[in-house]
Amino acid sequence: DIPDHDGDKAFGVKSLAILLGKEWAFWLGTFLIMMAYGAAIVTGASTTFLYSKLVTVLGHGALASIFWLRARSIDLSDDKSTHAFFVFAGKLYFAEYFLIPFVR
Repeated sequence: DIPDHDGDKAFGVKSLAILLGKEWAFWLGTFLIMMAYGAAIVTGASTTFLYSKLVTVLGHGALASIFWLRARSIDLSDDKSTHAFFVFAGKLYFAEYFLIPFVR
């Protein structure tokens, strides 16, 4: 819960961002999400259906690239930048609903 780091700290909540620091928690989460995109790409590449393979690999590759570029540009010291990134990540989450039917 990086956007609420200061509130968590003030109220004694032991979130990952408090325990590891904002940057470590952010990059750990980013790494895990990129691993999930990688798993989706490998799953898509292993299908025998060409159309599913193309949509799944290219779609997840595009979403992963966009996510990575946006993650590299975040300013963790700026609450607005951090909040905007998390809203953006939520939009990518909903974009997955378009790609999931193609995973076979």
